Amino acid sequence: MVSFTHYDKVRYEATYRVEPRDLVIEMNGVMDKRSKCGFKGPNIEVKSNIPSVICGDMFLSGNMYHVACDHLCRAWHFIQEYDEKVNYIFSKKMWGWSQWAINKVLEDRRCVNLLEMEKTYNFQNCYVSSNLFRTNSSIPYVSEQHSEYLFPLREKLTEGVTPICMNKVYISRKLGKGRRITNEQQLENKLLERGYFIVCLEDLTPEEQIGIFMGAKTIVTAHGAALTNMVGRTEGTIYELRNKEYKVRCYQSIAEAMDLKIEDRNVIYTDRYSIKEVLEWVP
Repeated sequence: MVSFTHYDKVRYEATYRVEPRDLVIEMNGVMDKRSKCGFKGPNIEVKSNIPSVICGDMFLSGNMYHVACDHLCRAWHFIQEYDEKVNYIFSKKMWGWSQWAINKVLEDRRCVNLLEMEKTYNFQNCYVSSNLFRTNSSIPYVSEQHSEYLFPLREKLTEGVTPICMNKVYISRKLGKGRRITNEQQLENKLLERGYFIVCLEDLTPEEQIGIFMGAKTIVTAHGAALTNMVGRTEGTIYELRNKEYKVRCYQSIAEAMDLKIEDRNVIYTDRYSIKEVLEWVP
């Protein structure tokens, strides 16, 4: 369960994905977690007649997974628990999908402010939430307690979204910055023969992205933030491809929390035998 503590004064150093991943919040003059490194910028006084709520640990980025499974879960709990007018504080480096999700969940009646990274903020009248991710891992995995937040989050994100009914979909990362499949064209050709639709989510709106995950029976894709769209899913199977050296299981943790079916397979995408392995695995 997320808990919120109110402070009259909070000093917050907003850093962006700086290793090691230590949250830097100073409460009443005592450092909560001592930062081993990070940037310090000019102090910015945040004065408001209404409280501010820091939604998430700012060492997490504004990508889809972090926003959906941490930032919005905390904000949603605060809305349900307190339901008062506040300033919701998020990272300024938000992805397009993330900003869409924030607007969708918090609605126009909520006041959302975005922190600029590498600057120090001195809040007066601020709520700080407890950690929501599993604390026994260096990877921010979804925990069992996320279920009570992710299910209502699904309702909000899918509200008014039309499912895009395609039986089998392969989601390509060819337009992404990393985790590309070396021989992807060969894999796509084989999947096309099996009746798969090939899509690049970068070409689609957030509504269309989540609509695909709502409507497709089978989804095959490489590990990446696009899998966060599974929060809108209720049935079907997702096949996640990863490099053999990549051990992160963050999307499996979402599936466990939401009782979804996701299967993962370690694959190196450099030769035809790996494609053969994938084809033997997926329907």
